[in-house]
Amino acid sequence: MATLHFWLPSGPPFALEGWDPDGEPNRSSSSVSHSLIELYKRLQARGESVSIGNEIERGTRLLVVLARTISKRPVFSATLRALREVDGRFVLLQTDTDPWRKLPIRPTIEVVPNRVAVREPWQRWIPELPQRGLRPRRQERKGRIQTVTFKGNPLNVHPVLLTEQWKSELAARGLGWSLDVPAVQEGPDHRWNDYADVDAALCVRHPRWEGLLARKPAGKLINAWLAGCIPFAAREPAYVELATDGKDVFFVDSPLDCLSIIEQLNDDPVRLRQIESAIAERAVEFAPARVVDLWQALLLEAASSRRNGLTRKFVLHRAQVQVDAGLPATPLGRLVAGTKRRLTFQRTVG
Repeated sequence: MATLHFWLPSGPPFALEGWDPDGEPNRSSSSVSHSLIELYKRLQARGESVSIGNEIERGTRLLVVLARTISKRPVFSATLRALREVDGRFVLLQTDTDPWRKLPIRPTIEVVPNRVAVREPWQRWIPELPQRGLRPRRQERKGRIQTVTFKGNPLNVHPVLLTEQWKSELAARGLGWSLDVPAVQEGPDHRWNDYADVDAALCVRHPRWEGLLARKPAGKLINAWLAGCIPFAAREPAYVELATDGKDVFFVDSPLDCLSIIEQLNDDPVRLRQIESAIAERAVEFAPARVVDLWQALLLEAASSRRNGLTRKFVLHRAQVQVDAGLPATPLGRLVAGTKRRLTFQRTVG
């Protein structure tokens, strides 16, 4: 019998037995792997009673659900059945997602991607797991910025980073450049864990995401701190709430803005060392083991909560019947759907 079950409606995407997240960091780069599977493996390694997949053992106390995986109707219906098995006790991970299908009961705890997103008493912010298998900046590189990198998916690459102007400006200053991006979204051909020869990291993204920044986590910034690299970050809510401009980060409105700052830092080694010391302090705060401690404590707290299981199971059963019949699971959803049907009927008849 497992205490915590990590819900994967379609089952694990690869064989998990024997997988070492730090030894094989490129094994599945998806958000499901990062948010659910890796956390499962971390807690399993600590001896916690955990299970994973789309089959739940009798007596399981808590379901851990990633919101972005349950929107499709068949999966949503299966999730409602799974929640009934644990008396409606679950932790919902809203990491970097904006789900369009709402569950009919609120979660025991809902984990949101940044502090700004905390709006309800049951919502919490915990930093996402850092980059697995991270190789930090080599110590002998400290004291001067010679290389700059961007690590991320193709859809996140800022257009400036693909221009000849960007390359020529770097070359004019003798700066090395690394665009660490896989050929396809979430592909395995990257070295996101390797910062050994990196001095500065760009925490920016494509302008297409500007309207969705409130749901983005601070992963790139925290990884830069852990790697010992100087972060140059966009003014995203998750970054602004954690970092202090000019102390442990430099906020930029364009990647080009970092160039003059790098020149200033290389001309002032005393200040650069101060920045590097401040970054080292932040790295201690977000050390991987400490982040896992936070997740472990939160999930065990949720698993020990007491709820009116009969009431929640009844609500889930009613919602499942609605979904299986092709109707929304919540009263608000049914109201919206009914309004749409009436408007469609009026336009058709009229």
